[in-house]
Amino acid sequence: INRFKADPFFHDLLALEDGATQAAPGRASAVDAERAARDFGVSYVLIRRDAVRPEALAFVQNSLPLMLLQKDGSIELYKLKSCLDLKRKKPS
Repeated sequence: INRFKADPFFHDLLALEDGATQAAPGRASAVDAERAARDFGVSYVLIRRDAVRPEALAFVQNSLPLMLLQKDGSIELYKLKSCLDLKRKKPS
């Protein structure tokens, strides 16, 4: 869990899931979100709308380039639109 807490995107996401009402100002950007997705090997995101805090949901949806693949009730499956590009780009 320490690796997640050290990452700006996941740090903010965890804080929002733990009750924060907004992400820390200026901490995680869309670039940080895409970098975290690449670094942690995230290509898909599964969201249970009935179990996620609205603040965390909004943060993820506003930070990552998601494409809805399937929806079944309150469960939604997304693919990162740029996940192929993210895998090819390596940090310099």
